[in-house]
Amino acid sequence: MEKAKKMLKIASDIKSKKRFFSPFIYASDTVEKIMTDVILALLPSILVSIFLCGIKSFLLILISVISTVLTEKIITAVFFKKEKDSIKDLSAVVTGIIFSLTLPSFVPYYFAIFGGACAVIFGKILYGGLGKNLYNPAVVGKFFVLIFFEKVFLKFKLSNTNFQILNLKIFRNILDSPFTKFLDSLILSQSNSIGTFSGLALILGGIYLTMKKRISLFTPLSFFLLMSILSFFVPEISKIPIGEILLVGIFMATDMPTTPVFSIGKIYFGIMMALVTSIFLSQKIENEVLFYAIIILNSFTPLINRVWRPVAFGRNVKIEIIKQFLQLIVLTFLIIVAT
Repeated sequence: MEKAKKMLKIASDIKSKKRFFSPFIYASDTVEKIMTDVILALLPSILVSIFLCGIKSFLLILISVISTVLTEKIITAVFFKKEKDSIKDLSAVVTGIIFSLTLPSFVPYYFAIFGGACAVIFGKILYGGLGKNLYNPAVVGKFFVLIFFEKVFLKFKLSNTNFQILNLKIFRNILDSPFTKFLDSLILSQSNSIGTFSGLALILGGIYLTMKKRISLFTPLSFFLLMSILSFFVPEISKIPIGEILLVGIFMATDMPTTPVFSIGKIYFGIMMALVTSIFLSQKIENEVLFYAIIILNSFTPLINRVWRPVAFGRNVKIEIIKQFLQLIVLTFLIIVAT
């Protein structure tokens, strides 16, 4: 009887999280909570896009989300009958929002329908679902739109918005300099997509995600820093809208399943993203180079994790560091060749 009472007490402690047993980890976080935080972080950019583009922007976002959610609901219900409620984790909603924010403001609505469906099918479900995907689903959706509707996409991209409000002169009214011009462009600037008009809105979202510990700053900061340095050697970098760099760096390069696990690997990922982008630009490839860069780096994420994994206890540290250095050289060479 005493033994039964003791077992019930242990079970009660485990349920109330008073007692922890290795190797299990108890946490209050869920996928739904993480995705809710991402949606909240994207809200400032969504509001700016609706303010500038009106109902068109709202409908693009809404249609993209409906497309991603319905696609996942239908496919999981038909092919994965035990996963009928997978849309409750809100990952499809996040994919739809991020994908829509990469679209030009005046594209036809079928872009949102087609790209959203492809993002879920070929970026997520094809690999077995959330957490198993190799590529960022939103980027996959963007590439399907680029491949199937390239001429239409570029036509609408080049005829994008020309709002007078984008030419802000808040800081330049105080002092006209390149730095104050940059600060004004962070608040509002001309951009190729509806989610990248305001770098400030994206930065606020990034700060929120960092405070909630949803993303690590290692990848975006290393990416932004090297992009800034390389801009002195590759002037074409300055042609990329600052909002686009921030959207990719904060919300795409930090995607949990498709980017490295370890901190040093995250830094390497950001550095190589900047390097790959600069290689494209130096070869006069200018359209959507950031998305090409992230697709290439996603392909190498498993290898990056393998090269930068911590040295196992009991191994000879010097030998392991030499092996790691040689593997790093080979990995970097492969990424450049792939580029």
